[in-house]
Amino acid sequence: MDTIVGQTISHYRILEKIGTGGMGVVYKAEDTRLGRHIALKFLPVELARNADSLHRFQHEARTASALNHPNICAIYDIDSHGGKPFIVMELLEGQTLKELINGRPLPIQKILDLSVQILDALEVAHAKSIVHRDIKPANIFVTPRGQVKLLDFGVAKLTPHQQSNLEGATMEQLTVPGTVVGTLAYMAPEQLRAESVDARADLFSFGAVLYEMATGLIAFSGQTLGTTVDAVLNRSPKAPVEINSEVSPKLEEIIDRAIEKDVTLRYQSASDLRSELMRLRRGIETGKYSAVHTIGALPAARPKAQRWPLWVAATMGVIALVALSSAILNRPVDEKGFSLQNATFLQLTGVSGMELFPNLSADAKTVVYAGQGAEHWDIYTQRVGGRNAINLTQDARTDNIQPALSPNGESIAFRSEREGGGIFVMGATGESARRLTDFGFNPTWSPDGKQIAFTTESILDSPNDRNPGDSA
Repeated sequence: MDTIVGQTISHYRILEKIGTGGMGVVYKAEDTRLGRHIALKFLPVELARNADSLHRFQHEARTASALNHPNICAIYDIDSHGGKPFIVMELLEGQTLKELINGRPLPIQKILDLSVQILDALEVAHAKSIVHRDIKPANIFVTPRGQVKLLDFGVAKLTPHQQSNLEGATMEQLTVPGTVVGTLAYMAPEQLRAESVDARADLFSFGAVLYEMATGLIAFSGQTLGTTVDAVLNRSPKAPVEINSEVSPKLEEIIDRAIEKDVTLRYQSASDLRSELMRLRRGIETGKYSAVHTIGALPAARPKAQRWPLWVAATMGVIALVALSSAILNRPVDEKGFSLQNATFLQLTGVSGMELFPNLSADAKTVVYAGQGAEHWDIYTQRVGGRNAINLTQDARTDNIQPALSPNGESIAFRSEREGGGIFVMGATGESARRLTDFGFNPTWSPDGKQIAFTTESILDSPNDRNPGDSA
């Protein structure tokens, strides 16, 4: 086939071979009539003799040519040369999304920009009752300017009216229930079960692509064909935020709904899914998350936050102290709140040196706090009423402050200066400390324990800026 390089076929002068795939060999060529470069995709000789492959090849050309959109690779013509059919198509420069991901998560802004374009293309196809059925990173091309081009409509499902414009029963076999077509790891469950599919199958496949952009990993995969099928039909992939801490809860929520196995609970249209992503993109661009962030919803650059006034810090210290006293005495809080004149205070610790940032467990049985040692600050835990405090971070050899117990008491979020500083989480007994962010202060858990909010700048410059009266 490479012998055609240098030849002129019809009015196309073949310049070089640029790619090979399962359904064709692609050459760069010059349109001598219009003076422009195009791509010629030839069906391999062995497939050209197969009626199914030939119909699928023609199907790809006719389906894609019916779609005029900047995010869909343009098809100009279909012809044959010496019994070898070929498609004349737009010449693209860049790389596939699969090559762009290359096993690594993409930046959040890049994910959103590419996703909106992919969904623009799908919306146009779905409006013409065309279901692509093979959405995957290898079929999505990205130009050097970041423009998406959707490729390979060879297994697209058409409406009955559109099928009648193609050739024969063989083509129908590619588009009716009972035939499994597509790429296994990206198929919707209903597609894998060979059921009738609609646009929502493409949205599931796109959700798998979105997961891969966010994590660098394939959402549904297995060591064997059987385990991959089981993953698509019955398993949920690992939470994206556990793989990439920059994945916000909102993006994770969008991914989860897109790869919902129940088609009725999935996004119902490309436009709805695109709107969700556009709202998320706008929120990031307008700095909606610039002051207080939830773990995973981090901005691309560290924002400049306003310093909290000292009276805010003092107020927070009083609230913590009163709440601590109330919990210990098991005194109910009425709608009018506390009167400090009637509050009873109980000393919990008696170690020399400053002790700050007390945080009481939900069951009021344990308190964690930051204590100042000879060289640095550490996180301590102590049973209420007990006398022996346990140093949870003594091996860190750097400042660790602002501890916050999770609602279930199993984890502690805290600010640490280790590894350049940031928000970390460890077990309630100090084990398995791991980084969540490379900046941030004053972590606070959500009531369900699934999210952590934090400030982008410390309330004060350092623990030592506090007055002794603010200590625990």
